[in-house]
Amino acid sequence: MSQSAERVQKFEEDAKALISSSTLKETKVLSEVKRLRTWLTKHQDDAIPAGDQGKLWNCVRSYRSVPNQSEALDSATLSLLEDYLKMPEGKLVNGKSKQTALKMYESSAGGAGSAAGGTSASSAVKERKFLVSDVEEAGGAEVATVVSAKGDDVLEGVPMVSAELAAAIKAKLDSDGECE
Repeated sequence: MSQSAERVQKFEEDAKALISSSTLKETKVLSEVKRLRTWLTKHQDDAIPAGDQGKLWNCVRSYRSVPNQSEALDSATLSLLEDYLKMPEGKLVNGKSKQTALKMYESSAGGAGSAAGGTSASSAVKERKFLVSDVEEAGGAEVATVVSAKGDDVLEGVPMVSAELAAAIKAKLDSDGECE
């Protein structure tokens, strides 16, 4: 395994640990996001296997999907997403995850449309509903598979904020078959 692939694996483990902890330590998340952004820039020409490219995308998506982000964390994770989108395809990033990242960026920042329309990124953020279709354990942390209410977007491996929330969602899924 290459050093870059090992580092991606470490980033993923750290992201799961930080996000799935019972109390989210925002300063540590901000520090890790900054570290990941720096690493992406330095290693953008490194090639990693497809599986590790997926892990890298899961890590970026996990940080961006943290609920109730402060303004500082929202800005940092949006910058991380922008950096991810700037990476050349085929080395650290594959085309499919880049398309998904672009959709996420456009929905959270308004993308190019907000710049053309003259609105700020914060006013262009839209609320979206997702249905939880499954909750499972992956790498010692609970993760969910969610589908947008319109059915146009599926996110897999979304880390659960707490074990209590995961248990409540599992119970709801067992009784109703879906959870909003």
